[in-house]
Amino acid sequence: MSYSPIMQNIIRPLVSLSNRDIRDINVLYDYTNSIFDKFVSQYLDISFVHKEVYSSTREILSYDIYWDNNPVEYISNLHEYKSQHISDIVFFHEYPEAVLKKEDKFLLQNRLQGSLQIYTNESFKGSWSIQNGRHIPYGIPNAKIDLAQPRKSIVLMSIGGGKSGELLYSHIKSHFPDATIIQNISNMSYDDIANILQQHYVCVTFRKSFDCLVALSCGCDVLSSSSLSENGIVHIEDFNKIHLMIESCLRDRNNEIVKQRISDLIKKYDLEIFQNEIYNTIRDRIRKPFIL
Repeated sequence: MSYSPIMQNIIRPLVSLSNRDIRDINVLYDYTNSIFDKFVSQYLDISFVHKEVYSSTREILSYDIYWDNNPVEYISNLHEYKSQHISDIVFFHEYPEAVLKKEDKFLLQNRLQGSLQIYTNESFKGSWSIQNGRHIPYGIPNAKIDLAQPRKSIVLMSIGGGKSGELLYSHIKSHFPDATIIQNISNMSYDDIANILQQHYVCVTFRKSFDCLVALSCGCDVLSSSSLSENGIVHIEDFNKIHLMIESCLRDRNNEIVKQRISDLIKKYDLEIFQNEIYNTIRDRIRKPFIL
């Protein structure tokens, strides 16, 4: 007997998950070509399907869960997946933008009542007015690098930075001729990106917390506009003085401090714990009754 995709989405969670390998669980994923996307694709043993192919596959494939990384954009498309009886998990990776008003957060939370909300930082719960949800800190792979190897001065991570990223890079390169920029990562793996980071002393990145952690794990001092607070991250207040901040990082760099920093980071953001938390969360989410 064959079933429609919607009926399959209803039936699949009733199949005992103990008899199904995590790799047999189909996750429809909000892929935006970020470093986090590269990371989960490489380090989570899950069958991911990019949401871009959803419209062309929903008549022939069934999905166990939908995973979105942008709660503000997601609420506009939430009904599309709910109508297909696909359970969902929504990640909160950053603090809300300053332009997001209190009433906007209330509306967002009202729309996401039936969604499992995962926040990667405890302080996000209050900032986003999350009533329920689950705290799952990031996991960071251990790069196992040789800090004694010479490196280039600075790498700018400007993924999706556009013209402003190019202007900043031009400014940095006028002071540090060996500077590198990472822009298009479409054909790169997580390890490819980490390998570039490991070739530089300083990394300048923008708002994404996960990108900062990856750069720290690769032995970089990090200059960022992210609000993440970790040893080794210096917050940028004036981009016009970025070259002075880079000079300070290069002048004060201490490999023993960096080595200890990496060790502490890998323990704090344990990769295996993250993997198991995600696997268990997905299984638990699928087991729970679907709520429209």
